[in-house]
Amino acid sequence: GMNYITATGGEEIPDDVPRDKAIVERSIPLEKGLNDCLIAWEMNGEPIPLSHGGPVRFVVPGYFGCNQIKYVKRIAANVEQSTAKIQSSGYRFRDIGEKGNNQQPSMWRMPVKSWIVDAQPLSDNQYRIQGVAFSGERGVSKIEFSLDGAKWQDARFYGPDLGVHAWRVFQATVEI
Repeated sequence: GMNYITATGGEEIPDDVPRDKAIVERSIPLEKGLNDCLIAWEMNGEPIPLSHGGPVRFVVPGYFGCNQIKYVKRIAANVEQSTAKIQSSGYRFRDIGEKGNNQQPSMWRMPVKSWIVDAQPLSDNQYRIQGVAFSGERGVSKIEFSLDGAKWQDARFYGPDLGVHAWRVFQATVEI
């Protein structure tokens, strides 16, 4: 009957501060937590340093960084999402200027992101553009771009496909 996995960070909270106002605690859907997350205590064969959230960090591939809880002291299965401010009103998709609340969608899965990171001239009006694309936990299967917002063109991937949680590198030749 549980619906969420909740990770709680080990940051110290002063006695005069209400727990839910300051605790770093995020809940994610149970299925994601059971099937796709890591409880990490090492990085590159070494203990995770404090600067990276050690000694234990909750890693949630494809989800926003606010769900990657550092200094983990507790992980639990819960029926409801955490009542911590960071969960109940923080990190919610909402209009700019609108206060967050638990009726708004939580910031879990990251949206599509892409950037042009380089443009090399090939001739007076031709360039090779290179970029990267990411799509949370869905992976990237195709890249399309437009120079004018109307005509869309395909870019091609290069380099290895490292899976749904990895950035994909792409390039295209364009005439400007």
